[in-house]
Amino acid sequence: MWGQITYDPELDMVYYGSSGVGPASETSATCGRHHGGTDTRFAVRPKTGEVVWKHQVLPRDNWDQECTFE
Repeated sequence: MWGQITYDPELDMVYYGSSGVGPASETSATCGRHHGGTDTRFAVRPKTGEVVWKHQVLPRDNWDQECTFE
């Protein structure tokens, strides 16, 4: 998780972002490793943990940008 956690009481939804991975560069990461779920914004139901939606802001982040700002 990276940055703030936001709660919307009307929708009963929690919003947060995920950080980049380390090492960030695909060339220095383990062969076959991918960056799925990094630099991603999530909307989650807090009571069940269900991920309602997610959006990966920067797929294949080789620069460790951590683009999950609200």
